[in-house]
Amino acid sequence: MTNNVYTNAFSEVYTIINILSEKLKKNIPTQLLELIEKEKNENYDFKYNDSLPIDEQDISSEAKAILTLIYRNYLCDSDEKKELDEIFEINEKKYYEKLTTNMFKNSQKLDNIEETELIVYKENVITKIIKKFISIFR
Repeated sequence: MTNNVYTNAFSEVYTIINILSEKLKKNIPTQLLELIEKEKNENYDFKYNDSLPIDEQDISSEAKAILTLIYRNYLCDSDEKKELDEIFEINEKKYYEKLTTNMFKNSQKLDNIEETELIVYKENVITKIIKKFISIFR
């Protein structure tokens, strides 16, 4: 993925955050808001359609991940946070089950190869974003 994908995602997030009420925006750390504004793509013109609910907007998966983390960490109450954590845990288990299943399928194909090959593990987008958020607040 290119850096452009992330700057576009920050542009989408920036647009959506600016639609929020001031009361909600105050819950988001200023440092994070400044980072989003700094990293957004000035040339990317994201249009939010007020007539559509947020789940029907044309938003990138990277922007959805960032918005989910902002919502979980700064905007939702403790009950919603617990519910989101349970959903994250279920999704993570599904992801690793799928990853493990694919690894075993691929390992059967690799048994016929005489040379040993290095398999590179790539972090998924959510993991990268979480690490980025954690590094911001350290």
